[in-house]
Amino acid sequence: MTLSESIPQSPVTLRSLGLEKLDFHSLILDFSAVSFIDTVGTKMLTNVFNEFREIEVEVYIVNCPVSVLRQLENSNFFNENITQASIFASIHDAVSYVSNGQNSESSSLSEITAI
Repeated sequence: MTLSESIPQSPVTLRSLGLEKLDFHSLILDFSAVSFIDTVGTKMLTNVFNEFREIEVEVYIVNCPVSVLRQLENSNFFNENITQASIFASIHDAVSYVSNGQNSESSSLSEITAI
């Protein structure tokens, strides 16, 4: 057994690194203009989800065309960390979800960033 195996691993957060928490907790990506996503785009999107999760920001996709959703499914984009619960039909649905207790630390809609 190595030293790293014997030490319990706790999740790394901004606070555990001595850094301040960001002023926003959610990022909403509007996919209404997206008509196609290839494997490079899927990998990039996976990186976006993972990188933002590391800094304690949840990412949501809204207005995703069915064809793009199928491409994401076929490329195994969804997994235990990125689920279809991150997909919403509209910006309103995502904002309602986030503001109704998903992120209880902040109740202000001004903290939500929509791109």
